[in-house]
Amino acid sequence: MVIPEGYKKTEIGIIPEDWDIGTVESFGFVVSGGTPSTTNSLYWNGNICWCTPTDIKATTTPKLCHTQKFITEKGLADSSAVLLPINSIMICTRATIGEIRINGLPMATNQGFKNIIVKNGDYLYLYYILTTKKQKMIKLSYGTTFLELSKKALCTIPIQIPKASEQHAISNALYDIDILIDNLEKLIVKKKNIKQGAMQELLTGKRRLHGFDGEWETISIGESCDSIGGGTPSKQNVEWWQGDIPWISSSDLSENDIYRISVSRYISREALIHSSTKLCPANCILLVSRVGIGKVAIANTEICTSQDFTNLIPKYHDPVFLAYYLSRIMKEKSGSQGTSIKGITTTDISKIKVVLPKREEQEAIVSILSDMDNEIDELEKKLTKYRCLKQGMMSELLSGHIRLTEKEGA
Repeated sequence: MVIPEGYKKTEIGIIPEDWDIGTVESFGFVVSGGTPSTTNSLYWNGNICWCTPTDIKATTTPKLCHTQKFITEKGLADSSAVLLPINSIMICTRATIGEIRINGLPMATNQGFKNIIVKNGDYLYLYYILTTKKQKMIKLSYGTTFLELSKKALCTIPIQIPKASEQHAISNALYDIDILIDNLEKLIVKKKNIKQGAMQELLTGKRRLHGFDGEWETISIGESCDSIGGGTPSKQNVEWWQGDIPWISSSDLSENDIYRISVSRYISREALIHSSTKLCPANCILLVSRVGIGKVAIANTEICTSQDFTNLIPKYHDPVFLAYYLSRIMKEKSGSQGTSIKGITTTDISKIKVVLPKREEQEAIVSILSDMDNEIDELEKKLTKYRCLKQGMMSELLSGHIRLTEKEGA
């Protein structure tokens, strides 16, 4: 192995020559958490945040600033819980091993944590480097009922430590991308909520678009659509699964996006001929009527489906409008008939009543909702890009393959 100039080989791997190897105790000292007696009401519902693994799982950003439960000063004093100063590192070390957050305000934790009160170095750098040590933490854990990582084992995990200025530069770069990701996630949630509100108003006629009036028509699915079933070709015949015809199951559809279909399997013409699956035309409405009931999508090309679908070909209504409409109401049918597999029959689907505007208004509504979906899709693509960028930055910066230095005076 050729070691590049300016680097050295260590137990962690090849790192810059001016980096050290230490442990969590190089940054501060480790304290455990505790739980006040749950039978003493004087210990609970105070003003001290008390963190559990549930709070960690509910937080996606590095910093945690809210907990579900609170303890009192007396609860803190009469238990082994410790009030952690802001910017301590809280590590889940029981059952949920290796999940880590930084406390954004003073708080205590339960006994399922090992917490690092940082005295030396950059707390954000320590957070990011420890997120890369999760598998090591799991490997060092022990237990039969549930795993637990001891303080001793945690303190044996080697950590690469740059100079303070480089720690700060690395953590700033990673925290910036984390903030970008968090803001984008919040924006996507907001846009999805706006779309759901628009669907509720536009697809029910509660809000009419400018230039449209008149009564909507009540009609059954059976009157407005032809139906096509699905099926699964024998998987024992390998050649049948090496064709060019897209074939999907209910798991390939999104819960909330009628345009999102993940095709990963393709069948042959022979499979199509010798099985109950049928070729659905483009713009067919793909409606899951058994496992995963409630999912709806619009086919953007010819496609085959499993037997979990009842697929609809609209006769004279806009297929995309009807897909949006059905996606809104089909989840209400999820409690339908069935024994081991819940489902709704093709006959029952044909009896579903829908209230629809004229074709021109359908198309105008589709234009608005499709624009919203396209915007959300672009934001989600950007989110995926940022997440990949972060992973690349983590790999390169925390290994020293790419070096950063703080600008003087920054």
